[in-house]
Amino acid sequence: MAAALAALLVLAAGYFYYGRGDASQPRAKDASAGEKNPLLAKAQDYYQEKNHKRAMVAAKELLSLEPGNAGAQVLVGRILIAEERPREAIEAVRQALDIDPNLTDALAVLGQVHLLSGQWGEALAASRKALIRDPALGLPYRVIGEVYLLQGREDDSIAVFEEARKLLPPHVDLLQKLGGAYIRNKDFPKAQAVLTDALKLDPGDASVHFNLARVYAETGNGPAAIRHMEMSERLYTEGEQTFWAAKARHNKLAIVRLFHMTPDSITP
Repeated sequence: MAAALAALLVLAAGYFYYGRGDASQPRAKDASAGEKNPLLAKAQDYYQEKNHKRAMVAAKELLSLEPGNAGAQVLVGRILIAEERPREAIEAVRQALDIDPNLTDALAVLGQVHLLSGQWGEALAASRKALIRDPALGLPYRVIGEVYLLQGREDDSIAVFEEARKLLPPHVDLLQKLGGAYIRNKDFPKAQAVLTDALKLDPGDASVHFNLARVYAETGNGPAAIRHMEMSERLYTEGEQTFWAAKARHNKLAIVRLFHMTPDSITP
């Protein structure tokens, strides 16, 4: 299924635009394959633990010893993405590709960082290149799905997000975006199922509560809609996200009016 969808994505985008016959090139051997450098493994462990400062120190130490270690350079890019430094992340990943132009992992991360920078065309191009080399990668599907969602292509985004869901570990943000795509497509039962799964992963995610409230409002469950919108408002307020807290408050009052509820139905 992954290979077929990858091929479809490529053809739909006119992959031959790249003009380099990438589809016929051998699959790249990522730096993580085979025997892993102990210092790179240590840096990756820190990254998985979300200890980005120590991960960066270890990755930089490895690069000082092995400037040509493309895997370490990609990890630097991932850390910079996590630290919301997309411009520096693009440069780091491009340096990895200078070392190994066929590094599949680097292409996947490059697609992600272009998406975060608002460069949709570049995000699609890098992600599709990565999928040509390895249709079993999860990240490129997620990036392509997000671009499609931003473009209003809900059916396409759902298909790609569902593929990403099969290939990637459970992730709240991915499920939240998939749920949002189902909402836009007015498929509320599937939206509810996906968002409920997301809430099991993180009961304190404000955006999941926000979207679940929308689902319940659309399906006629006023009390559940109020409950989740109130929770969303509280979590946004605690996180000092004033715009979204105000939006949740506005939506909560709109739900009260929609269902002709009394002031006792909402928390002051």
